[in-house]
Amino acid sequence: RYDWHQTSRQVVVTVYAKNAVPDQSYVETNRTVMTVHIQFESDKLFHKDFHLWGVASVEQSFVNMVPSKVEVTLVKADPVSWAKLEDPRAHVELAEGLQESEESEDVRPDWDISDDDISESDEEFQ
Repeated sequence: RYDWHQTSRQVVVTVYAKNAVPDQSYVETNRTVMTVHIQFESDKLFHKDFHLWGVASVEQSFVNMVPSKVEVTLVKADPVSWAKLEDPRAHVELAEGLQESEESEDVRPDWDISDDDISESDEEFQ
């Protein structure tokens, strides 16, 4: 379970993570996507990619892990209010991208040809 709140300069994401294993957990982020991976003692796992509503300043952001939760403080690149934590358009774009890649796999040319299919082009044009 997770929750979030914001101030004018920060977005704070709290993942409630009782009995998390710090050595097997991590948070990775760039300016628009944050990945939270938390391994629990009971072999349970929380893994989520957050496609952020706004842009974060990665260099100024930080993570606090305490026994009951993981708190990620993202510093906003611009002091604007985020309507939501995640941008729903990112999920639509990802789904469309997956559809396009699945469709393109069906249209791949068959490059496996035998030597019999190769003609001597020099002889044909003399």
